[in-house]
Amino acid sequence: MTTIGPQKKRQSTRVFLACFLGTFVLGAVLGISFYNDTVDLKHEVRKAEARIVELEVLNADVKNQLYALLDAERLEALAGELGFVLEKRPSYLRVGASDLATNL
Repeated sequence: MTTIGPQKKRQSTRVFLACFLGTFVLGAVLGISFYNDTVDLKHEVRKAEARIVELEVLNADVKNQLYALLDAERLEALAGELGFVLEKRPSYLRVGASDLATNL
């Protein structure tokens, strides 16, 4: 006797196609998401590089101002205005080894 029943092969093919399609859609969504994140990071890197250039220019300006303030001729003129006198033979503070040993 011949019995007519559902075809299991057709059911398994549908499950396989559904899984394949789901995996494909998930991969496409993740790919688009990764691409968008990469583009956002590239934009942030460009902004950071521009900010670094701005800060380097600002740093150079500050250094120029500092070097102008610490110029030897300017400091000598300022010392003269304040009444400082250049010492010809300066004597520096000297500490002997015995003095250091007693302060422990």
